[in-house]
Amino acid sequence: ADILQAIGPVISARSDTFTIRSYGDVEDPVSGEVVSQVWCEATVQRTTREENSNTKPNQRVFEIVGFRWLSSEEI
Repeated sequence: ADILQAIGPVISARSDTFTIRSYGDVEDPVSGEVVSQVWCEATVQRTTREENSNTKPNQRVFEIVGFRWLSSEEI
């Protein structure tokens, strides 16, 4: 209990960082052939937002901390 009281003001709730990849394509409506493809990757961090007048106490939020377009060779 003594240790927790000493470090309590500087510790925060757990945060996680993870990667989301997404893919999209465009098909020719007549032939059905794929005419364009794209891939992207976002690095997202889940954190806890401190209480203020606009949010609930310790509300979980997701922040995009990185984003990049990928080439087909990176998939």
